[in-house]
Amino acid sequence: MRSATNEPVFGLTNVALDRIAGEVTGYIKFSEYADEGIQYHEAWHYVNLLMHDKNTRIRIYESYLKSHSALNKPGVKIRDVEEAMADDFKVYMEGFVDKSISGKVRRLFSNILDFLIASRRKSAYRRAFKAIANGKYAAEKLNPQSVAEF
Repeated sequence: MRSATNEPVFGLTNVALDRIAGEVTGYIKFSEYADEGIQYHEAWHYVNLLMHDKNTRIRIYESYLKSHSALNKPGVKIRDVEEAMADDFKVYMEGFVDKSISGKVRRLFSNILDFLIASRRKSAYRRAFKAIANGKYAAEKLNPQSVAEF
């Protein structure tokens, strides 16, 4: 698969009209050449771009930029931040589902970090990562304004 700028892409998040249900539905499509974990990368885009409202997305982006100063420079676009977040979510989820000893240790440190951050209420993006991992969005509908922007 290729993007509009002819770059190779391995996953795609999009929306379509479900004529049977009479509503707009999101979907994810994967290339046969996609790497392991692409489902997590695309899941981030699906939730952040289609389910979060614009204000929530802005708050999440600001939170992410505070802890990732390399992206906080001229010329970096929101699209770049979104892609970096999707890559980080992929890493987060791979650790979340890893049942090995090293995975359990990483999860322990991640849980400690989440606790420390939550106690200060500082990281909107970490809360979003955890909410997705815990299935908070499983029954959520797409945000109509976000779908229109998408």
